[in-house]
Amino acid sequence: MRTIRYTVILKTFIVVLACVLVILVLVLISVYVSRATYVSYDFITAISTFSIALLTLAYVLTTSRQLSTMQEQLNEMKRTRELMSQPLALVTPIRFSLEKPRAFYSPPEKSYTGISRYHVECNVQNYGSSPSVSIHVCVCLVIPCKEKPKVFHCAAEYIAVLAEKSSLKNFDTFKTSFMFSTDEDGSVINAVRSPHPKDVPVLKICTVYKNLLGASFGCRQTFQIFPKSSDQDTILKNWHSRVSTFAIAFKHEIEQMKRIIDKNEEEWDTFFEKIESDYSSKVEGEDQDLMCVQIPGVFKIEAISEEQYKKVRSGGYYGQFMPEPDHCLIEDQT
Repeated sequence: MRTIRYTVILKTFIVVLACVLVILVLVLISVYVSRATYVSYDFITAISTFSIALLTLAYVLTTSRQLSTMQEQLNEMKRTRELMSQPLALVTPIRFSLEKPRAFYSPPEKSYTGISRYHVECNVQNYGSSPSVSIHVCVCLVIPCKEKPKVFHCAAEYIAVLAEKSSLKNFDTFKTSFMFSTDEDGSVINAVRSPHPKDVPVLKICTVYKNLLGASFGCRQTFQIFPKSSDQDTILKNWHSRVSTFAIAFKHEIEQMKRIIDKNEEEWDTFFEKIESDYSSKVEGEDQDLMCVQIPGVFKIEAISEEQYKKVRSGGYYGQFMPEPDHCLIEDQT
């Protein structure tokens, strides 16, 4: 800081001294010319004024450049200081499970589906030597396709603070888990059965967080989903068949339920319980646990800008109200 300040003062002094010397030289030349050729003093004044204006402009431009350089150096020093404290928050999937398909009714869409819900349980650890704050974890499930990958989103997770070299598994009251419940045709179940590794589902995890000084960091991890054993293939084949044919298998019951839902709730409940029972009897096995294998070379962690942090945060789906960082709920209530 002191070196930069002294350098700027020295350069400014040199510029001012040069301006004074140039003006003196121009005045002396003008006086000499005026005495030799009888030029009026108005001409001398005009030359002096022009010289002063020209040198003043040069001084302003030089000073502006110096101030800009100083600001860039100060910003770089501030950024370097912020990055000196680097937490390292990593999300590790400890369980990926497929729930046994069941019949569901969604009131907002008034839709009837027989789907399997997918659960991801994760452990969040901070391997750094300083706390991680304002942690946002976004997870998506992707099925690779040649035309366009099929992407499933779920609710994101927010963690206020995670102490240095600690993990959430040390706290019994907090469990990091994610659920996918929109795969109505069983695409994920079918993709898990693929014999080609490039066609299996991919679990992508994006984590953004800050340190105590306000610097932002981002971490991206990618995992592939595989069956744990070959014995699961028979069960998953049955599941995919039942999920993809649910609407056809119970077409008449669903039409009848749509007609009576607003007229007779008790009769509707009876119909739905019958569908649940019949569908469950045709679905084999119980919940299935799968493997999450991290893809080598895809892991990435880096310092990011505030704009990148806000973009990831605003793009997440949250199961709770998430106010803006500068928004105070207490002020709203008062």
